[in-house]
Amino acid sequence: MLNVYFIIMMRLRTIASVVLTIATLFVLNKAQTVPRNQRIDCDPVPGDDQQRCLSHGCVYETNGFDPHDLTRYTTWGMYSRDQGPDSKDFNTQNLYGTHPFYLGLEPDGSAHGVFIFNSNAQEVTTGPAPHLVYRTIGGQLEFFFFPGPTPEQVIQQYEQVIGTPFLPAYWALGFQLCRWGYENLTALQDAVARTMNAGIPLDVPFADIDYMDDYRDFSFDTNNASFIEWPRYDLVPHEIQDQYPLAKNTKIMLGAVWPERNVAFPDFLDTTNNTRDWWANEYKIFHDTKVPFDGIWIDMNEPSNFATTIYYPNTTSASKIRAERSAIGPGIKSPTGDPLKCPDSGPDSEWDNPAYQTINVYQWGPNNYLCTKTLCMIGSTMRGNERFFDTKNLYGWSEIQSTANALKMTTGKRGEVISRSTFPSSGHYGGHWLGDNTARWEDLQTTIIGAQEFNMFGIPFGATTVDGYLPSGATWYSVYDYFYGNKVESGHQTFQAPTDFLIPVFVRGGYILPRQRPNTTTVYSRQNELQLLVALDTNFKATGEMYWDDGESLVPNDDFSQHNYYHFLYNFTVNQQSATLTITREKAATNLPLKTLDNLEILGYPYQPNLKSATLNGQPVTINTQTSSYSPFTKLLNITTTGLVNLNNNGPTWTLSWPNLQTEKFWKKLQKSAQEYF
Repeated sequence: MLNVYFIIMMRLRTIASVVLTIATLFVLNKAQTVPRNQRIDCDPVPGDDQQRCLSHGCVYETNGFDPHDLTRYTTWGMYSRDQGPDSKDFNTQNLYGTHPFYLGLEPDGSAHGVFIFNSNAQEVTTGPAPHLVYRTIGGQLEFFFFPGPTPEQVIQQYEQVIGTPFLPAYWALGFQLCRWGYENLTALQDAVARTMNAGIPLDVPFADIDYMDDYRDFSFDTNNASFIEWPRYDLVPHEIQDQYPLAKNTKIMLGAVWPERNVAFPDFLDTTNNTRDWWANEYKIFHDTKVPFDGIWIDMNEPSNFATTIYYPNTTSASKIRAERSAIGPGIKSPTGDPLKCPDSGPDSEWDNPAYQTINVYQWGPNNYLCTKTLCMIGSTMRGNERFFDTKNLYGWSEIQSTANALKMTTGKRGEVISRSTFPSSGHYGGHWLGDNTARWEDLQTTIIGAQEFNMFGIPFGATTVDGYLPSGATWYSVYDYFYGNKVESGHQTFQAPTDFLIPVFVRGGYILPRQRPNTTTVYSRQNELQLLVALDTNFKATGEMYWDDGESLVPNDDFSQHNYYHFLYNFTVNQQSATLTITREKAATNLPLKTLDNLEILGYPYQPNLKSATLNGQPVTINTQTSSYSPFTKLLNITTTGLVNLNNNGPTWTLSWPNLQTEKFWKKLQKSAQEYF
């Protein structure tokens, strides 16, 4: 995998724009017939600029708007904000995270990628040709170009820079239940009991802030930990600061979120690691003395702050905070802490009220600023070495990193960390969920795009979806209740999904998926036999692999060469004469016994198998023909035999094969006759 990039190192104090031309698929529109020097790049804001754009064919209607349509101008903001997604109506709202990366797909299928490493408030305008204009208002510009040439290789090259996804605990792959609003522990226990009594698998119940004492996380230690601060003592609002003995005579910037009183925000970018160590110790105390948890969900880490205001008169009360919290949900305690106020004029206003605030501010209307719903941009981070203006988009990433370390130090095992705010490299430490949507059908639809995009961002863990599009050029099989095992057409399809069916799931031909008989938890599932789902392609072949460890041990020094795990390769081929499954053990683990392989389910098998003549490593093997079956109509072959292949013995290669009885031509005639008969 080739990693090609060049670096431009510039420290910016004003807006910087970069124009990139993208070779990708697009549809010609009126704007593309206009000479390049007459085209106008502009934001979709009503006014003279928009009218000039409209005269050149750039349309700004939002109804039915395709967000990936590059035949028109669209400006997207990238600036982490406490803002839930609105999937019903098209919008360009900046949400929880920032990922300045794109993948371009060319007409011949070749791909390339670009990562612009910048953590300031930024925006990108996509437009005809196609092209994009990237703008940022500070920080540094560092460009990485990834040549591909396949989409998969682009993502592999990108992950060479940002890091590969973290390895979760095995239990983290199970079903998980979470919501905000459990009134007490009994309510949570009742929800778990209802789920289990309904026979729904459940591995993980999460608790939101409801379990906390007045919604408070941890107390802080001013001797070691670092917090977001005011850069100078004369900026500290003493009417707030002096209320708290631990914060008095400090520059700590106090905000207001869920707790009843004011709060401080840890400086996870602390270069001394003291804050990281304090954070880990707080988790350990909670784990050892209160609740022995296994995973951690971190929220509000854009970071979010309620009712941040500019220096306006009559804003010393907590009325704005109360209003904002009341809008979130009923029954929320009224805070008594004062709102955070940021400077909007004079020499200290250049950070919170810069000359150009990007669409991240402008699209939200008047009385919005870079500091809206967050902390003051003038704040200091990295123990005073950097300004919050430059590092705000890194806050979620830095908390994920510190929290992943805390989980490791606390439990000594793998687990999962789920974060709301993310930035490139977040997936190396944890996962993400797609946000606080309103559970409409439109939200379900947009999770398809969200899941795909976060896979591109190196964060495959955390997003789940049901897709209704099967890419063409491949063989697909149904593996849910509706026509199980049958081939399905590629492209856009509508599938039956009654409430008493499993969700629509499909498998691509050419691949082998290891699996186990399911149970109500992954702990019980791991005790069941191994199985292989074999989906044949048009050449009647399939390949796959399996990594298997104990599901919880940490990888020593993050070096997988020192880790204790199995790695198996699977290869299956079939022709008119015979079929062969080859299992190759690439790496062996110690003191980790495996369950036997008891079941093969082969989709698209074209011949009648003679299972009575099967062999394993050249020796006859007995296959239970009472529990095995083959249908010439669905072409589904199921082989079920207890202890069929014991992967703990012999090896490193196991070859299971059997002959076929008749030719494909014979079974086509038989199938045709059956169809005519019925």
